[in-house]
Amino acid sequence: MKRKFFIFMMILIIVIPCFFLWRQHCRNYTLQYTTPSSQAGMPDQLRVATYNVKLLNHGEDLDKFAKEIKALQPDILCLQEVDQNALRSGNMDMVKEMAEACDMPYYHFFQTMWIIDGYYGIGILSRYPITEVSSTQLPNELLKEPRVLGKAKVEIHHRIIQVYLSHLSFKEREARKKQIAFISKEIQNTTDTLFLGDFNTFQESDFFSIDGMQAVNHFKNPFITFRDFGFPDNIYYSNNFTLTHADTIPSSFSDHNILYCDLKIKE
Repeated sequence: MKRKFFIFMMILIIVIPCFFLWRQHCRNYTLQYTTPSSQAGMPDQLRVATYNVKLLNHGEDLDKFAKEIKALQPDILCLQEVDQNALRSGNMDMVKEMAEACDMPYYHFFQTMWIIDGYYGIGILSRYPITEVSSTQLPNELLKEPRVLGKAKVEIHHRIIQVYLSHLSFKEREARKKQIAFISKEIQNTTDTLFLGDFNTFQESDFFSIDGMQAVNHFKNPFITFRDFGFPDNIYYSNNFTLTHADTIPSSFSDHNILYCDLKIKE
């Protein structure tokens, strides 16, 4: 009996540190991409969008997603609730297949959670080269669903646009406040910066501001992006962008609508 207990304790001593090392590595990293420079001239404006795709209904609605995105033609699209190689979604490398279906050649999946047979997280698709990506784990309660702040450097005609994306905590309001404070400190008063995602804002007090950035979604005149009553999705842009248009597109399969906007880049 003592021998079995000793073996069990030794397994715990080995497994637990390995698990935390793995978790640290998969949610905190920086990767360089070897991609060709963007040869096209600077566009008059960028169309950016955010979309919680609800696992594409476990991978069944890739065609519907592709039809929506091809009609919208975003330059940069940030995604929430995507799987990678998970049995529940047909073992799809979801972000990769979404990128290929929409003819958006640059993409990255940021894993937030291991789900036994695959991973769950957020992603980005881009028509312009992604030169670098990084992921940082956000503050949260230990046993709650982990959250990350993803970042992609997108090169547009030799100019680097910093695109941040996240999916913030839902029920853990205090944790969400800490996540917002962390992100605000990271991106406030920067230039050529975008921040997109599902921020789980469902009431006036959930909205937040970031110094030096403007938000597309506001409580006084909100875009409804969740069913027919919620506004959790948002796009923030630094002050060197000018908003020319913003709207939503109803989803054909998700309980979130697509939020998008057109932005002019100031010289």
